[in-house]
Amino acid sequence: MSRFAALSVFSAILVLSGCTPTKTLILQPTQLGSVWVTNITTGFWCNFSIQSNGLGPPDFSAGPGQVMVGLADWYDGGSGPFPCVQNSDSNALGGILFDVSQFDVVGSSSIGFSVLDSLASNGEVISQNPPASYANTLGMGTADPSNWVSAGLPFDNQVSIGAGPSFFIGVLDQVQSWVNHSHPNDGFVLAGPRIGFPGSPPNDNVTNLSWYGNFQLTVVYDPTRNPRAPQ
Repeated sequence: MSRFAALSVFSAILVLSGCTPTKTLILQPTQLGSVWVTNITTGFWCNFSIQSNGLGPPDFSAGPGQVMVGLADWYDGGSGPFPCVQNSDSNALGGILFDVSQFDVVGSSSIGFSVLDSLASNGEVISQNPPASYANTLGMGTADPSNWVSAGLPFDNQVSIGAGPSFFIGVLDQVQSWVNHSHPNDGFVLAGPRIGFPGSPPNDNVTNLSWYGNFQLTVVYDPTRNPRAPQ
């Protein structure tokens, strides 16, 4: 068979099988945010003593283009015969929002990002090189992005993620649910290593934090089924 004939047969197979050209669009986040969710507990004798300045979320924050994820615990066992026992346990979560309103039907989609920096502390803060990833969960936000801070970035439909340092996670179901409006687009949420708080505070002074960046959402689609997307 000649080369021309072979190409003609291949083209015919594509037409008969219903194959259509696809396009790939890489989206950048429209909003990033990091929040602290803090659980404070104090012992009985704290009602009769001056509270410590260690209570509340720590001073760590995320820089431009980054989100921060991890935990930071503070514990003071008090002293004397009537010790004021205090715990301040904080979880850091990151929110990542993409605008997918131009799509109607998505063929495939994946989110990519990487860990940029991390630190660990058990009394002494240590910057880690190479950085460690303390996030272990990717969820779908359930609070309007304008209320991320006050709501504390709640999420559902969580999936486990690997150890990094680079991440490429298939998110077709998540993106399609935003596109068809079966789930509000309140962004992705990065969380971990602790989800929620244990029944009893851990009584430690451990901090494990990671900073993430280079976020992008890759969307593959059929232009004929997405007239508002780039053609």
